[in-house]
Formats: sequence, structure tokens, C-alpha cells
Amino acid sequence: MGSLSLRSTAWRASRRISPWGRALWLVVALLTVALGLSQRPASLTAGGLFIPLRGVGPTGRAGAVVASSRDPNALWFNPALLPMVEGNQLLVDAAWLELHLSFARADAVARNGDVVSFEKVENEAPGLPAPSILFSTDLGTEDFALAVGLYTPWAGRLRFPSQGPQRYALVDMTGSMIMYQHIALAWQPHPRVAIGAGLQNIMAILDGVGVASTFVGIWGEPEDYDLDSTVHIRATDLFTLTANFGVWVSPIDGFEIAASVQLPATISDAKARFETQLPSHYVFDTTSVEGDTMGLELDLPWMARVALRYVWPDLFDVEIMGWFEGWSRQEKIRTIPNNVRIVDVPTVGSIQADRLNLDRRLRDILGVAIGGDYHLFPFLTLRAGFMMEQGATPDVTYSVFQHDSSKYAPTVGVTWKIDEMWRLDFAYTHIFQGARSISNSEVVQINSAYPEGATVVGNGEYRSSYDVVGLGMVLHF
Repeated sequence: MGSLSLRSTAWRASRRISPWGRALWLVVALLTVALGLSQRPASLTAGGLFIPLRGVGPTGRAGAVVASSRDPNALWFNPALLPMVEGNQLLVDAAWLELHLSFARADAVARNGDVVSFEKVENEAPGLPAPSILFSTDLGTEDFALAVGLYTPWAGRLRFPSQGPQRYALVDMTGSMIMYQHIALAWQPHPRVAIGAGLQNIMAILDGVGVASTFVGIWGEPEDYDLDSTVHIRATDLFTLTANFGVWVSPIDGFEIAASVQLPATISDAKARFETQLPSHYVFDTTSVEGDTMGLELDLPWMARVALRYVWPDLFDVEIMGWFEGWSRQEKIRTIPNNVRIVDVPTVGSIQADRLNLDRRLRDILGVAIGGDYHLFPFLTLRAGFMMEQGATPDVTYSVFQHDSSKYAPTVGVTWKIDEMWRLDFAYTHIFQGARSISNSEVVQINSAYPEGATVVGNGEYRSSYDVVGLGMVLHF
């Protein structure tokens, strides 16, 4: 009866929120939902696919919340923390991610010996809103908690000129997305120990546009525009189950230790859409394409996080966190064309689209972050952090398609507690990604007709960084 009375009081209090406070919450919620549903939630870009941050509150402290989170963001970082999330909390937030990426391709030598130079290209895709809608409840108990959520991992978008020197690696990935649906249950059997586990479903659309060469060694040059064949692949997988687990302990007052694990997953579509635009060269005027599907598989890694936190009650806390991501399981993106071919090619006959394994050879990576909160006033909390993460992509497979390099990011954030029920979160970070100068690339054109004539297209200078700004609100009732 006591908990019922408290909830009734909270509900009555919610009805006394000032009109501007309710309006602010409504605006943020509607904008987040609208942006999240009207845009592609998370384009797949980097070699490691995602940046290591997620959630506005956690980003303010560089993601160091594996032991610290006391809101529904614990669902992703460590479900064992959910019993320490008081009452019922609804979190709605969104971050705007802007990816800056440029590629200055190295000079090449044509078959006649001429030196070919290329113009620098830059990412032309606009920024992307990445939304979250999370809810947690203590179920009216002291020991258990339940949480559900709908969210996207954080990544940038990529689009480059259709005739740019990078076109054989990538033209457009803005149609891709990944979204998680997540439910978790946690138990705190003792004030110093908690465990939790969650079940996730991944909904994914892998939508990519690139260019293949139909150069057969008889006429023209390997990179002639009129021998280019635009390829569009769209794979859809709406049901891929995976899970996460976590543990939290506080051995002595003021110190907390926590760890969590994210299980791997494989996104697949046995009948992904495969569309090919034939080259403009006159030789292909009488040709046609047969077949329009292919199988596709993409592996996502397992992850592990560990953290140590120190708390000075009502004043500040600081956490140091380390993580591991097993990207080495993604050696290739596997594709199997279902009898796709170009037929009636003069002097050649037909060009069969072969089994295509896009070489990734990603590496396992480590990262570390330190972050904390400082409670300047009862209604105002400042936060800051710094994170570093290794890059997953080796030089030999580095390209605009998989540009994951070492990252360094200072982060800042603030929480304004409007009253006992409402709070506003803000965060900003600039992620510096290490420049790469590639001279030993093994990234070559896709050319099923004459593979030995394919040119290397990955050598050159790469520069990249991210800007991330986020806004969110939490309703506590």
C-alpha cells in the first residue's frame, strides 16, 4: 500500500507540471519519434560499423556508465543496473550524427603508361538523427526490475559521387539501417549485488550502391565510365535474436565493479534484391540482365565491458571503463548471387555474377573511457569524459566503405533537473578518427568478367571525424 500511495502522489504531482514543461517534453518526444521513423535510423559505415557511444546521458561522460547508469540506458550498457533505477522512468532522446570523411586517391598508371590523377572526394550525406525510446520499472519491488526499449546504434551516413574515384568501393549507404528491440529483467538479491539479462531482436536493412567494372581486357580501360555497371543490393532481415548479460557488485561503500557481455549475431537474407544498371558502352546495347536476387550474410561481434566506479555521495562520481569487441569474426561479407548474369555480350557471350565475398578481415579492438558527474547544484549536474578506441580495419582492406580507424573523443554533458519528475539531458562530442595513408591496399574493383584485370582502388589519404550532439528527456513517475 505504501508504494501505491507514493505512485499516486507522483501522478498527482505530474499534473501540476507547468504548461511549458509539458510542452517541452511533448516537443522533444514528438521530434524524436518523427525523426526516428521518417529517416533511416542508423546507416552502416565504419569497419566496426558503429561508434562506441550511445545515449545522450552516457555520451556526456564518454560512455562510462557500465557501473554508473541509474536510468533506462542501463538496458544497453548493463542490465544488472536496472534494479537501481528508481520507480518508473520513460526516456526519450535523439542524437544528431555528422560524419566527415574525405578520400584523396593515390595516382595510378594506365595501361598505356600514363599517370592518372584523381580529385579528392568528400562524404555528401547529411547528418542522421539516432533516436531512443526506453522504459524501465521497478515493478513496485525492491529487488526486481524490468525494462523495454527501441533504439538504434550510433553511426554516420555515407554518400559519394557516382563517378568519383571511390565508386568501386562505395557510392551510397544512406538506405541502410539497424534497429534493436530489447527487453530485460534484473534481480538484486543483496544491496551489494545485482544481475540482469536481456533479449534483443535486431531489425536490419543493408542497402548499398556501388560500381562494378565490365572491362573484359579487349577494349577500353579498366576504369572507363562507359564500362561501369551500377550495382544496388538491398537485404532485409527483420528477425535476428541475440542477448546481453550483466553483473554489478559494491564490495565496500563508495566503490562499485561491473561487467556486461553482448552476444554476437548474424544478419542474413537469402533473397536480397540485386539490381544492375548495364554499362553505357555501345557493346552492351543488345545485352540484358537475368536474375535479381542474391543471398547475403553479415556477422556482428560479441562485446565485453568492465568498469570500476568511485562515488562521493551527493557530490560526484567517476568511472573508468574498458571494452572488447570481437570484430575478427567478420572476415567477409558473404554474398551468393542466385544465377544473376549479363547475357548476349558480343565476343564474350554472358558474364556470370560470381559468389562475391567482400573482403573485410576486421580485427578485434579494445577501448577505454573515463567519465564522471559533478553535482554543481541539486538541479544541475555537469559531466565530462574522454574515450579512446582502436580501429577495426587493417590497411589492406581500408576504404571509404570500411573506414574504421583509431578514435579519440573528449565529451561534455549537462543534466538540468526541472523538478522531481522531469529532467533534460544534453551532450556533445567531437570524435577524432586517425588519418590513414594507404599504400598497400588490396581493395580492387569488382569484375566478374575479367578478375585479373581489376585495378587496386583503395590506396590514398583518408581523413575522418564525427560531430555528435544529443538532447533527451526523462520522465520519472
